[in-house]
Amino acid sequence: MREMVFNDASTAKFSWTPEDSRNCLVQLAQGMALLVAKRYVSTSLRMSRQLHEIPIGNGDTVWDALGQLRQSGKYRDTVRFWYSLVQKMPLLADLPQDVIEEFKLCEPYDEFASLAEALVFCAKNGGVAISLSTDARWMKSLVAIRSSELSHTGEIFIVENNVGNVSAEVHATEILYRHRQLVRSQLSPESLWKMKAEAFPFLSFGLDVEKQIKMIGRANFDVILARLVELDEAAEEWKKKGGANPIWRSDVTPESNSVMKNTDLRESRVFKDAAGKRQLYEWHARYGSAGRIHIFFDGQTKIVEVGYIGHHLPL
Repeated sequence: MREMVFNDASTAKFSWTPEDSRNCLVQLAQGMALLVAKRYVSTSLRMSRQLHEIPIGNGDTVWDALGQLRQSGKYRDTVRFWYSLVQKMPLLADLPQDVIEEFKLCEPYDEFASLAEALVFCAKNGGVAISLSTDARWMKSLVAIRSSELSHTGEIFIVENNVGNVSAEVHATEILYRHRQLVRSQLSPESLWKMKAEAFPFLSFGLDVEKQIKMIGRANFDVILARLVELDEAAEEWKKKGGANPIWRSDVTPESNSVMKNTDLRESRVFKDAAGKRQLYEWHARYGSAGRIHIFFDGQTKIVEVGYIGHHLPL
């Protein structure tokens, strides 16, 4: 799993008040917590220095600022999250030897010199940079890092990479969105079930869907993905804004009264939910000429769950 890596370069230039420090640590905790909650990163923070060695302005360190937050009693969740992180030090601790040797063939090639080693590490190993919001450069979800690299033939060349970066929750949201788009672009009937949580984080899926998708194969797969994206977007908005029903992006309707009153037809719309229990999936979206995606949604929990994907069910 990806790791978060503290960006020492973000400590290079700044002059902060205690309030600035507090806001920075709170926003950082929110961003990191979101990535952890979505299982995009592990709960470890790789660092070259300990928290009490990282300056955060006004003569204080990160450790000092966290202590002040703890004493205030207003930011217990923030402090608890910071203290819960597994700190890995030094920067290359607990890494395979081949990874260490590969990293040592690189060095930062910009104004921050050795302070940017963490960014180079992220570029080489897919980590997420964790930055203090001390400069506009660190207040975005992608930062560029240049490094000089020594090839195995002895040639030195300059490489520029974009690295995922977090100094606030909005950056974590953007990173997760980009990852979601990438996962969706690589989906296939064989991989959808395994990757469903990453591709459609706001949808739940009943257990019968795994077999249904494999039976459909490539036929209408792209159209099905488009509908699942719309359902996921509607579910996300519903969780954020509330309301009696989701605001659907395409035509989503319930079955007719005649279908619901017929015992056999009603039963044909019952499938296993995500927990393996029998659930009626009355509402449906359409794809292709006769395809249906049957769903269930709950106004209290704001869960939107897909229970069936396939040809039109019996009428």
